Amino acid sequence: MSISMSAPDSRIGVVAAAARHLPCGWLAMSHRRRLVLGCRRLRKEMSPTPGGPMTPSTDIADTAGTAVTADTPAIAQGRPCWLELYTPDTEAAAAFYSGLLGWRVAPADPDAGISTTVTHRDHLIASFEPQEDYAGWLVTLLVDDVAAAVAEVEAAGGGVVVPCTEVPGDEVDETGAATAFAVVTDPGGARVGMISTEPGPVPPMGPGMPVWHEVLTDGLDAGIDFYKRVFGWRTRVVPYGGEDLPYRVNYSGTESLCGIGELGAFASEDATPAWRVYYGTYASEGATPAWRVYFGVENLDDAAARVPALGGRVVSGPQDIPFGKMIQVTDPDGARFMLLEVAAPSR
Repeated sequence: MSISMSAPDSRIGVVAAAARHLPCGWLAMSHRRRLVLGCRRLRKEMSPTPGGPMTPSTDIADTAGTAVTADTPAIAQGRPCWLELYTPDTEAAAAFYSGLLGWRVAPADPDAGISTTVTHRDHLIASFEPQEDYAGWLVTLLVDDVAAAVAEVEAAGGGVVVPCTEVPGDEVDETGAATAFAVVTDPGGARVGMISTEPGPVPPMGPGMPVWHEVLTDGLDAGIDFYKRVFGWRTRVVPYGGEDLPYRVNYSGTESLCGIGELGAFASEDATPAWRVYYGTYASEGATPAWRVYFGVENLDDAAARVPALGGRVVSGPQDIPFGKMIQVTDPDGARFMLLEVAAPSR
């Protein structure tokens, strides 16, 4: 499939945010270095809208017993802040995601170090990067100190893919503030990026936008310990019918940032039916621990009907769970992601 991609939006400017997978599947540091070049320019004119589809109740406690209140200090530590899709065919990906989510995919400046910019309603969403024999989304999390975080990775049961790499401030933008990045794996093998520079305000909630991020891993306790130790997470229980589900949410104050669940746990016959069907399907298809991204749609049934017509596949669902109606999807090259029905923004 071929698509003529439109010219880049000059307001967004040059986005230098590239990474490449080596033949063994590891990210090449020489290319990953470009992730941070110009990162403060990515969304500098865009307004943040915090929060995700999971909103905490005032009586939820974290795993240490600390109550969640509106006065809890806001900490951005461990918040998803950037997305990259690696795919064998960026043009086919552009056709699929544009048709499904209304994205605008444009070629980046030749000197930017990336292949494309992906925008929706004038908000930068991600970049698409060519990669032979691989298709998948990479989530990058914000941390205060990349070097300190990487130093904890192996002791916490993870691995280092790309070590802490610092970029001088004069290579980043006009502010002159240095930044750093790395790519690591958690104890289950899920790969995740980290960066010390805030790329800019996150896109607002709504159709066509990333609305939730979560990691499914083997061994929930080990995974929680890892993300707490390395990324500074503060996790809370998700209430569901009085059950203690094998799923936790990372919060900053009253804002939900992202989640973690145990891969395959919901396939148990003792699990709540809705969660068992939804997560059990994910595990039953031989999925390995990985981060996955939820994108919002206004009408899930319509979106689900468009998926196969555009060359993708609905893996599971539609399924109603407490946070909305959703499906799991693969794009034409097999990259997994989720669609969640959300309300359109008020105009």
